[in-house]
Amino acid sequence: MVVEDDRLLNNTLCYNLSMAGYTVDTALTISSAVNFCEAQDYDLIVLDVNLPDGNGFDLCGKIKERRPDTAVIFLTANDMESDMLKGFELGADDYATKSFPVSVFRKKVSALLARIQKQTGGDCYTDGMLSINFSELTAAISRIRGKIEINGLQYIKTVYGMGYMWIGGIKK
Repeated sequence: MVVEDDRLLNNTLCYNLSMAGYTVDTALTISSAVNFCEAQDYDLIVLDVNLPDGNGFDLCGKIKERRPDTAVIFLTANDMESDMLKGFELGADDYATKSFPVSVFRKKVSALLARIQKQTGGDCYTDGMLSINFSELTAAISRIRGKIEINGLQYIKTVYGMGYMWIGGIKK
């Protein structure tokens, strides 16, 4: 999500991020951003400090309190060292001052999201009991079998020397 009250900059950032393949929501105010954050979680929020209805630092604190793993990049005209330090103390991943090359900004976003995906293990499914990592192709097979293979149906076949194969519910 991009939270920036300058419409031209907001539109420019959203356009460039969309063209890079990202799904982007846009907010011009803190209240709009809060509504978005209550409806869904975000991997990354690009956040201005000076917004018409409040302070981006306060919003960052609320975001990090609700979902600490959301990445935040501050994007602001405030270039004071104390503001930068405050942003990082609140958990920001980066702090960029206006004006900046959009190509560099896109690279920052790309690197940050790649790092987040690597840290979380990429494509994963977990329900608290079962964890499947689709990137590494690993899972706890006996737990999966225990959950899905009921009423005499077999879904997973062990292929010696190879691994496992989905066979889709054959009677044992």
